[in-house]
Amino acid sequence: MARNSEYPEVASLARALAEAERDSRKLAAAELTVPDSFEAALAVQAATLRALGTPAVAWKVAIRPDGQSVGAPIARLGRFGPDGRASLAGWGAEAIEVEIAFRLGAELPPPEDATEETVRAAVAAVHLGVEVIRLRLVEGPGAPFPLFLADRLGNGGYLLGPDIAPGRLAALPPLAVRGDGETVFEGTAAHPNGDPLAPLVAWAKAPVRGAEGPRAGQVVTTGSFCGVVPLGATERLEIDWMASLTIERGG
Repeated sequence: MARNSEYPEVASLARALAEAERDSRKLAAAELTVPDSFEAALAVQAATLRALGTPAVAWKVAIRPDGQSVGAPIARLGRFGPDGRASLAGWGAEAIEVEIAFRLGAELPPPEDATEETVRAAVAAVHLGVEVIRLRLVEGPGAPFPLFLADRLGNGGYLLGPDIAPGRLAALPPLAVRGDGETVFEGTAAHPNGDPLAPLVAWAKAPVRGAEGPRAGQVVTTGSFCGVVPLGATERLEIDWMASLTIERGG
């Protein structure tokens, strides 16, 4: 990762994003300096977490429509309990996405050695999970992409669910999400890239991943199977897929 001095906008943008997160407010893209490269955006991600005093505990990766792989650190990791329940009290959650996460048992291979086989070998377990969306930008994903990337792709944390047998990914059952008893998604569980491992493989091959990780033992989530589910005033979410999960909004 390049030093902050190579990107003059890094410190001020990171400070603004960190302050917005602390104060639970949003910033307009027009008021901010858009990073001039993906490398600068990744530097802002890392500097924001340093300003917040929060290390990366998990990672979010994706493949853009142009084929570019991108990733962002996740600073808050919660877990569903043995009863399949979790609370979002204090998370400032705006929306959720039902996802699959890969827990790494080893470091990812260097880009020149990254293949589907070597990346798969680094995966120790596969989990159900729920990404929590919390935006620091008024425009969210509609902001200039380097700015949205700098804002950690809009993530506000991750709820890690039970592990599942990797073979279950080959024939996924239907997915249903209910909010306060009303169905908000029901149907085929489809990953935007087909194979949920594909974004992790693409990111492993990328020459620039970010200096902070991922580390062995961390999880990497790779995209939603139901799109974005806005929470609005919803107090209770129920997810039925390969397990039954319940999320309470809380205070």
